Amino acid sequence: MSTIDTLPVDRDDSRRGGHLIERRFVPTEIELFMYCAATWNTHRIHYDRDYARLEGYRDLVVPGPMQAARLGQMVAEFAAANDGRLAAMSVRHHAPLYCNDAATMHADVASLGGTAEVPRVELAIAVVDVTGVAATSGTATLVLSGSAKLLRLVDGGLA
Repeated sequence: MSTIDTLPVDRDDSRRGGHLIERRFVPTEIELFMYCAATWNTHRIHYDRDYARLEGYRDLVVPGPMQAARLGQMVAEFAAANDGRLAAMSVRHHAPLYCNDAATMHADVASLGGTAEVPRVELAIAVVDVTGVAATSGTATLVLSGSAKLLRLVDGGLA
């Protein structure tokens, strides 16, 4: 399996480029194979290195749906830890992400909405490769509890 690290985020750093949520992961060849087998993804660029190179890629390509699943898991876990839930998510794939390359997933507060009892938080989400290029980006909508601590946390991401 790949390695996943949850990186602590200091909210005082948010105004200087910190993220509300950030995780690092390194997708491995075994993980790509198992994901493709489980989802019946038979495109050879995900499991046949020689074929991927023949198609112009420098290595095996991490499937876009796998990146989306990781982003969804990251924001859903954040929401659940704060008495909330992931309500919606949308992503778009822009560039290949390669096997065995470290990548960073992050989420930033884009807007706050909803009501005081049921706040909604719109997040800008992305998977960024080792060169800083966004392989996948999109939005996630979280429905959160009315916790004052949580509202201060996400509101700090807008400042």
